[in-house]
Amino acid sequence: MPDVSIVLVTAAASAGLLGGESVALITLVVILTMAASSILISSGDLLASKFFDRPSYSREDTDAILLGSSENADTVFNILKNFYDDVIVVNRGTGTPEKASLDDTVYGDFSHEEIRQKAGSESAETIVTLKDDLDVEEEVIEDFRSRKLILLEKSPQLSLSFLDASADYVVNPELLAANELVERVKND
Repeated sequence: MPDVSIVLVTAAASAGLLGGESVALITLVVILTMAASSILISSGDLLASKFFDRPSYSREDTDAILLGSSENADTVFNILKNFYDDVIVVNRGTGTPEKASLDDTVYGDFSHEEIRQKAGSESAETIVTLKDDLDVEEEVIEDFRSRKLILLEKSPQLSLSFLDASADYVVNPELLAANELVERVKND
């Protein structure tokens, strides 16, 4: 909207409705407003935390976190539920495992601190990804090195680098499908 204001002020000045001093003052206010709003938008959370106490939504009882959703989400969720009491599903979209209750689900991007707090990432022993999202996988490896990490990655090169970085397991769905096909052919 500030750019529209500049256009309107210019049009008013060319029509003789505003003088040079008014145009200069309005242009200065528009430029200052644009700069201030950019700063406030980029550091709004930091500024708000200085003035207001934000309520904590942090869970402290999470045992495992399942990131993303796929056709195998139900199977992976059930396996995790067999090993852990409290499994949380974090997903950007609406798809979640059938047996996951609303209390077991957090919708949002795991790269945001608020979503991590809602999911209870500080207490989670295991983190499993179901989407090969490079940004999320790199963040998980960086921030949760001491946890058991099971990542899904199609690229063999990235899989090896994740294993070197601290991932406990890297699942390659294409390789698993190929291995299963070979086993079926051998058994027939």
